[in-house]
Amino acid sequence: MKKMNAADASELAQSSIEKFGFEPEHNFYYFMNNEEPSTANLVMGLGNQKIILANSHGKCTSLFPSGILGPKEEHAKMLLAFCNYCLKEGAQEVTVEVRKSLLEDFNKIIPKSIHIKSLDYEYGWPVISLKNFDTELKGPRYYELRKISSRFFKENKIEICEAMQTDKHVLAKILAEWKKNRKSKDMSYPHEYEMWISTNFEGTDYAKCAFVNGKPCAIFCGWRIPNSNSFYLGVVLHNYKIREMGEILYLECFKNLKSMGFGFCNLGGSDSNLLNFKKKFLPEEIYETVEFTVERR
Repeated sequence: MKKMNAADASELAQSSIEKFGFEPEHNFYYFMNNEEPSTANLVMGLGNQKIILANSHGKCTSLFPSGILGPKEEHAKMLLAFCNYCLKEGAQEVTVEVRKSLLEDFNKIIPKSIHIKSLDYEYGWPVISLKNFDTELKGPRYYELRKISSRFFKENKIEICEAMQTDKHVLAKILAEWKKNRKSKDMSYPHEYEMWISTNFEGTDYAKCAFVNGKPCAIFCGWRIPNSNSFYLGVVLHNYKIREMGEILYLECFKNLKSMGFGFCNLGGSDSNLLNFKKKFLPEEIYETVEFTVERR
């Protein structure tokens, strides 16, 4: 693993993402925005633009989600090299989140000196085919979504504005209301959202603020997944003050992204409760990632 100064690491990370990127998380600014004050982002070079994106926090080092960038046939070997390096350098454990298929490949080559301590979480990633999605919600397939849309627009008027042109104090208020009012037990990452606002959504291809009945209530943004015609809707948050606001935000996004020419929209990793919500939008595919912990025997 090659150690680099910050400027070289930044340049290498961006060029590697451009060359090898294919996952939703392969966005340099997303990587940087997830670095919290108590942690440190790491870019580990393996030569020929192959890299590992990681994060160090105390005695634990975490692979950034899907943070292996190189030829796909080398991913399992790169993951093993990363784990061996971190454990040799003093990490007590290494946490990893990758697709299930990569875990299967990793299991085939893992040596006896290390082992998978625990399988911690599984996430479902629903992908919407925008080409096949009827934004007018016609026919029996879209009956439930059509009911939700009709009910919402009988009582509300929505205006979608550019988040980059919206006052940051307005955006900060939406974020504060989201933190206060959300009931979900899944993990949330307000620091990342604060960073998107403070950097004026640098690195996104689509960043919006929604006003309902004249009042600001939602922020959503995302980016093109590298080397694809797919979009990752990385941030969707609202203040929970209006019934079925979440469903309407997704429907508005699909309409806009389809008009922009995107073929697919990835809705992000989800636990079982959130996945059930996202299944309302009739995903074309749901793939799985798994989070696990590696340590020495």
